[in-house]
Amino acid sequence: MSKKEEAKPKNRKDQILKAAFSLAQANVSWSMSDLAQRVGVSKTALYRHFSNRAEIESELESITLKKLLATIEKVENNAASVRCAIVIFLRKNPDIFMYLTRNIITVEDFESKTLLYLKRKSPRIHSFFVGLETLSAEMKENHLIGIQKNVITMLLVSFNEKSLLPLQNLLLSRNSTGFPELSIPSKQRLDELETIRIEEDPSDEIERKLLQAVAAAIQQQGIPNVTVENIAIQLGTAKSSLYSHYASKKAMLSKLINGEINTILTLLDRYVMRGKNFEEQLYLVMLVHTRHLLSKPDIIPVFNWIRYEMITQHYEMGRPDIDTKEFLRPFHPVRIGENGCEDQDQRLVLIRWVATLSSSCSIRGYELGSTEKEILKYIRIMYKHILYGDKELL
Repeated sequence: MSKKEEAKPKNRKDQILKAAFSLAQANVSWSMSDLAQRVGVSKTALYRHFSNRAEIESELESITLKKLLATIEKVENNAASVRCAIVIFLRKNPDIFMYLTRNIITVEDFESKTLLYLKRKSPRIHSFFVGLETLSAEMKENHLIGIQKNVITMLLVSFNEKSLLPLQNLLLSRNSTGFPELSIPSKQRLDELETIRIEEDPSDEIERKLLQAVAAAIQQQGIPNVTVENIAIQLGTAKSSLYSHYASKKAMLSKLINGEINTILTLLDRYVMRGKNFEEQLYLVMLVHTRHLLSKPDIIPVFNWIRYEMITQHYEMGRPDIDTKEFLRPFHPVRIGENGCEDQDQRLVLIRWVATLSSSCSIRGYELGSTEKEILKYIRIMYKHILYGDKELL
């Protein structure tokens, strides 16, 4: 039997589910007609196996969770082994990776539902969370933020792109070891850095109105259902008029992304020099992203919508040309990596990583109704997890 034949689903039901995973990756609004066409059968043939789309979605979720559980259970019971196993599994199964990522962004309570399933089915995960309940509130909070860091990092390094693999593997390794060559500033110094006011330039009026319109459309329709027409209605204009400004939804997304990137780059250039060393500058990067998001709460649902569109529509957004050397110019040189050599790629990866983690931490805190003071506390804990690695969980 050839490898091609071995890869074929064993029966029609498996074939339907395999096609549904692939279809869901390409089009979140897929229909039974779309699926029938993808499989090459009639809708009637689909209904012999599944009553409706919801039943198929439920089966996809069940398959995903069972495979994720099996991946966790078959490796040694330590953080590094579990992380590596999950990353390898997701890289080998891009459909499941896309399914997980899409649902984390769009499905309410998907993360808590997944965790509940794993706690119920996995003795080691159940035991871990039972132990967590015996800790003080402060230690429990510390561990939960560490889990958040691990989940986000695993998703970042699981996107299967060969050109990114060396940097992804570097990030996965540093997630475990941290950066022992870097020193965390004193509590007094971190307090001082938090007193720096992050003041932004007035935003472009057109961009501001577009952000508000997208946010309003998301609130009314939900992330998966936002269309250009919905956005036009919120702007009080015709869809054709909106297309006179943006050739497509992709062009609109690019405008929003580029505007945000330019804003962040301006703020970083303005404020990171306040840090006396690279470690302090990393914390300032986190503060800039956090304060930016909290100053414009409308952008938080828009941020999730952009991520959703890029994932489900496979958009490769054009970004402003960023010269790496120019970007790193305000940052102090630092000796990290093998042989203690300064490594431009490592510095860049670390800066982007702390930016992503701080943004995710801030969004999570905002969605939970946390105050700015509480969110800054979460950011400081996340900062320590980044530099200390797994040692912060011991």
